[in-house]
Amino acid sequence: MENRRKHDRTRPIRTVYVEDEKGERRLGTVIDASPDGFMLQGEEAHLPGMEFRCTFTLPRTVMFTRDLVFGARCIWCRVGRRANTYQSGFQLVNITSSEREIIGLLLRETVEMR
Repeated sequence: MENRRKHDRTRPIRTVYVEDEKGERRLGTVIDASPDGFMLQGEEAHLPGMEFRCTFTLPRTVMFTRDLVFGARCIWCRVGRRANTYQSGFQLVNITSSEREIIGLLLRETVEMR
């Protein structure tokens, strides 16, 4: 598979859960991320092309924001390495420049390079 990423992926140093905007279901745990997208692992398969309004609680307040809400489109999905899990790649969509800046700040300070 051709790597078309513009940014390096980073791995969170703490567990980060992504939920749907209403907090009704957990979409998965962030495995790695970049300013353009992220990979989740979870118990649910997400079909490529599906779009979600997602939220996650930031580890601290950044630019007056504690809960970040953003759009994400599933690009790919595969069976995970552990039983009954799936890994899915998401591209950020409908995200403001300030939200992207917040994500970039968090990635720089709370992750390890992969």
